[in-house]
Amino acid sequence: MTGLNNERGVLLGRCAVGAAQGLALFFLTQDDTKFGGNAVLGAAVFAALFWPAVLLVSIGAMKRVHFLLWGVVSGVAIAALGAYAAGRLSTEQSDAWLGFAALTAVLVFIAHHLVQAGLKAGTWRAPYADYFDLAWTHAVRLGLAFAFVGAFWALLWLGAGLFGMIGVTAFLEIITEPSFSWPASTIAVAVAVHLTDERANLVIGARTLALTLLSWLLPVAAAITLLFLVLLPIAGFEQLWASKISGGLMLTTASALVLLLNAVYQAGETAPKAVLAW
Repeated sequence: MTGLNNERGVLLGRCAVGAAQGLALFFLTQDDTKFGGNAVLGAAVFAALFWPAVLLVSIGAMKRVHFLLWGVVSGVAIAALGAYAAGRLSTEQSDAWLGFAALTAVLVFIAHHLVQAGLKAGTWRAPYADYFDLAWTHAVRLGLAFAFVGAFWALLWLGAGLFGMIGVTAFLEIITEPSFSWPASTIAVAVAVHLTDERANLVIGARTLALTLLSWLLPVAAAITLLFLVLLPIAGFEQLWASKISGGLMLTTASALVLLLNAVYQAGETAPKAVLAW
């Protein structure tokens, strides 16, 4: 992106996004009455949760005009999903909120990589290898970023324990204060995303290892699914409908199979091992 293609500019841009996200989440968790209604609150919450991830991986990877256009379009779409959820769901429906939030995260992830791969290839339909490379690379980067945040907080809690042994509680009070914990966490994510961007070779190595491990779970998943399909007519469909979670569980199973199949197939450049190919 013009003007942000230098390392310092990209880092500052990502840190600004992380800080803005942290402050937004802090204010959203303090008082929900100032937003004027559930639809506005839902839009704000979803935008604060999901929009920054799009911006973090787009900074430095897109031209300025593409970044601005996609930033606006994705932000409006995410906010609209949040407003829709707020209009359909009550505050007490926590499971439904979590499910819709997870679905939104998946939709945003898919849409972003369709757009970014298309922009990179200069066509609305990019080669499959581009989709594969971008999606799995960013998935690994985000996973490493959250692992980094976990290590960051483990270190802070370790420090709080050390200070607590000598009677100093101020450190614990600071890190547990929402005005610190929200921005600190989101800025840590932004820094981690930037660091993984700089060490692309290490990310590719981690991606290769992750795909190799996941691919060998496919035979297990296939065996479980096959056994379920064999036993289902014997056990009867009544128990399936009575469970009230059958639809979501089977869709999750199907999604897991697609994910594991993709881990085996990868970019399609090399044939899988004999067992996995079978």
